[in-house]
Parts: sequence; structure tokens; C-alpha cells
Amino acid sequence: MVTLYCAIVGVARNVFSVRVDESDSVHDLKKAIKAEKPNKILCDADELQLYLAKKVKGVVAEEEKGDDQKEWLTQLDALEGVSDTSGYKHLQFTDAELRDVGLDTGDLGEVSRAERAAGKGHVHVLVKLPEHVADAASAVPHPRTTALNEPKTYAEECLSLTEWDVGVVHKIPLIWEFMSSLGGCTTSGEMFWRMEDKQVVSLMVDGWFRESTRDRINVHANKKSILMGSPGIGKSTLLCVMAFHLVFKHKKNVLVYRRLTGRKQSNCLFYLGYEDGKVVQFAVQRCKAPNAISIYEHLIRQQGISNVWLLLDGFRYEDIPEGVRTFKMLATSQQVDLKSQERIDAYCCLLPCWSKKDLWLMGGLIYKFATEDMEERFYYSGGSVREFTLATSEDIRSAIDDAISGVDDVSNLLSNKSSALTGRSQVDRLRHTFVTKVDETNQFTARRYWEQVIDSEYAVLALSVRLKSDALFRIYS
Repeated sequence: MVTLYCAIVGVARNVFSVRVDESDSVHDLKKAIKAEKPNKILCDADELQLYLAKKVKGVVAEEEKGDDQKEWLTQLDALEGVSDTSGYKHLQFTDAELRDVGLDTGDLGEVSRAERAAGKGHVHVLVKLPEHVADAASAVPHPRTTALNEPKTYAEECLSLTEWDVGVVHKIPLIWEFMSSLGGCTTSGEMFWRMEDKQVVSLMVDGWFRESTRDRINVHANKKSILMGSPGIGKSTLLCVMAFHLVFKHKKNVLVYRRLTGRKQSNCLFYLGYEDGKVVQFAVQRCKAPNAISIYEHLIRQQGISNVWLLLDGFRYEDIPEGVRTFKMLATSQQVDLKSQERIDAYCCLLPCWSKKDLWLMGGLIYKFATEDMEERFYYSGGSVREFTLATSEDIRSAIDDAISGVDDVSNLLSNKSSALTGRSQVDRLRHTFVTKVDETNQFTARRYWEQVIDSEYAVLALSVRLKSDALFRIYS
């Protein structure tokens, strides 16, 4: 068996691999490619045109061109898409065996790990879609940008995000209004700022923008930020406000793609960026993955991939569509266990659940809840701000009842990996994650400091009949 790396002509950031046998035919390779990319290749396998991704080095006379004077296309070369197949050998005979057309194991060349990490890994096959398929893909209408109204006021709402005082309410009415039809961002245009929020934002901004020095290496430089945490604690709100901060403070072009799961909601996308020095925007509601990928690729072709910052909200890490995996930030409620290779360019950061003290402050300042009301609310909700701020205590109780009924195996309450194993488990709606010391930023990225408890007394009592006493102590202590 041999692993071949392929790239679709005209599509940026789309290098993928297929496993085939050297004795397989060109037609077998076409079928393997179509099977690997079913959402991108919407035609029969025999309609694909394949090209050996080797090109002549320098200026060489046609009759002198030999394999030793050709070099493989690199993944770095394919980063922004290959638009022209001239100069590449067309694999036009479908019955030819791969080992006879330059795709034998010995023909593929050796690449070191360091070279692969630098983007010098080889691309072996270029895949050209038939015109009607390529035209259909390019026919997806790309939204037109319009000037953002009141940019100075938007800037005032988010410029000093990293310097916001903690324990107080900050008003973001324009951001709230902008986001109201795009999945929302706070319920009232007011945001209570916790020390946990400040630490997470400072940590991510530091990773993105601080230059390393000899005495202080930036260990998160050029890495994707994966913001994790229990459901209903404000990760999505933080991501949305961060998007505006990146635009107005750091002058970035930002594309946000949100996975929404509520009733009458569907995935949406919005863009904030610069044209001729002015802030422009567009938004797409009911935006399916192929459309989002097409828009992202269009922006990359216009501006270059380093100039488009992609933020993803609500996606399971394992289920992120292939065309949008080059994100800068992901906010997810699912556990993420990065493989050693993935840790090279990504890290996880915890947004802890809410303390009782902060919920009390927020409840009084924004919602004007009475103390007795907040006691009852916290009895049901624990550290979930989403549940804590529902309309009535009965609504909170019903939400927790739903979560309890969704726990099929109570032993999952003792497992750190349960939510990574199933997307249907309700475990993490009950089990909340905290750090031991919020004033130490390293605790937000080091899992050994993360503590998981069920702090809803109502949930613990309901589960107590299904757990042994020692297990009950472990999840409630």
C-alpha cells in the first residue's frame, strides 16, 4: 500500500491523502479520491482528471525533460490553491497501473519530519474537477460587504477588552444588536466580567500577539486556541466579543462560523474586516458547511490565508468540516483530547464555570434578582449561568430534569472522557469544571488543575439513588 497526497485544482487549503495499492489502476485512484471527498466531488469518478504533481525545475528544453529534472509540488505550494495544470503530466489512461505512471513507492521521494512540519511534504496528485462541477462550486454567491454603521461606537465597546475591570457590568449594546439575529450574544447587551474571563482573554491575546524573547518564550505562538468548558457558561459570548476586539484593536479580518442547535436556529456566519481602511461586514443566516467553506476559500483567495482569522463556535472538535479546520479559535462544550502531533499547532484552554459569588453579583446587577430567589436558582442550576438566568426557578428545574434523564450511565459522571465518547450524553450539563486558583493563568491550560464537580444540589439529590455513597462523595466534594 502507498499513501498519496492529493490537492483539488482551484481549491485552497485542500490537501488530503488516500491509501491505494501500487498495482491499482488510475481509475481505482479516481474512485478512492471521490470516496475520500464525497462533499466536494459531486460527479462520477471517471469524470475526474488526474495530473502527476511533478513539474520541471527551472528552464529546460522540452526534449531534455526527465524525471530527475522534475520536483514534487509541496503542501506549502498548494496552500493557496493550484489554478493551472500546465506543465503537469496528465494521467489520462485509466487502466494504467500507478507504479507505471510515476506513483510507485520508490518514486515518491523521502521527506523528513522537519520538512513536513515546514510544509515541504509532497503533493503527488492534482485533481481537476469537470467544468460543470467546478462551475457549480464557484457559482455559490459570495455575500457583498457593506460598511459597518457607527464603527467608533463599536470600537468603544470592545477596544479595551483585555483591560476591563472584573466584578462589574460592561455594556455592549451595538454588539448585542448585531448578534441578535446571528445566534445572540448576551440576553440584554450587558456583560458581567469575571476574573476567569479576563484571564482567558489575556492568555489567548498573549499567545496570538506577543513576540518571544530569549527569557520568555511564547509557548502558544502561532497555535490554534481551543476554548473548552461546560455548556451554558459564556464561551460563545466570549468568542463573539473577541471577534470584535480583534477587528477594532488588532485590525484583523475576522470570519465567524457558528453552529447553532436551538429550536428554529441553524448555522450562521458573519464577517468583519477592512476595505480601503474602513470596517465592512456581511452575514449569512442558514449557512451550511459547503457554503461556509466556499466563502472562506473566496476570502483566502482575495486576501491570503494569514489575513483571514477564522473563529468557530459550537462545533465538536472531531466534527469540524475539513474546509474550515484552519481556525484561530474554537469554542466548544465537548472534551478535546489533542494527539501529540496536534499539540504542535493547537492548545486547549478552560473557561471555568461560575462561582456562586459571581452569580450573586451578576444576578443582582443585571437581573435585579432578590437574594431568596438566587438561593433557589443556584440550588437547581449550580455554576451554569444559562440555567441560573432562566425566567423562573421552575424553568431551571425542568432544564436540570432533562439533563438528568439524559444520563443513561451514571458511571460517566466519574469519567473525564465521557463527553468525548458521545455527543448525546448530558453529563457535562451537570458536571461543571473549575480551576483551583483563578489568579494563576497556567491553571487554565494545564488539566491537572481542573476540577469537576456537580454543584447543583438538586441534581446530586436526584442522582443519589443511582450512585453508591463513595461515588456520590467523589462528584460532590
